Amino acid sequence: MVENEQPLDRYRGARIVVLATAILLFAGLFLSSYGFSRPTRSAVAKTITNAGTYGKYSYLITAVRGQATETVVFTPAVMSDDATVIGGLQEILRAAYGDKNYDQIQPVVETIGEKPYVTFTSAGHKTYFQLYKGDAGELGSAKFWRVDSPH
Repeated sequence: MVENEQPLDRYRGARIVVLATAILLFAGLFLSSYGFSRPTRSAVAKTITNAGTYGKYSYLITAVRGQATETVVFTPAVMSDDATVIGGLQEILRAAYGDKNYDQIQPVVETIGEKPYVTFTSAGHKTYFQLYKGDAGELGSAKFWRVDSPH
């Protein structure tokens, strides 16, 4: 051992190699996860189109460019009673489409291809909601879209 050499200095090169390897490994994992991976379906350019609250529930409305449907997610999930669910959907009509009399528009449940949809008709448009409920019947999210209704 050289007189001025510290006992740990002899491992300095090994520590540098281990540190460099750890940095490269982290960078490789980061880049493969975020930089060079193929986008998944959930990572497709979703745009937040609106956000707000309905009573104690927060909601976030998102859309995917080029698709006619939008999605609303409620946090926490809306209680399962009909009045609360309908009120939440009416709030989404107001937020997404600017319906002024949204609270007076009553829903109709329609079955299309064996799936139930909650629909609202107003001002020459029909809005469809496909509800996604939890085990207790609470409304967590819904897909929705609007079409021109026949006169």
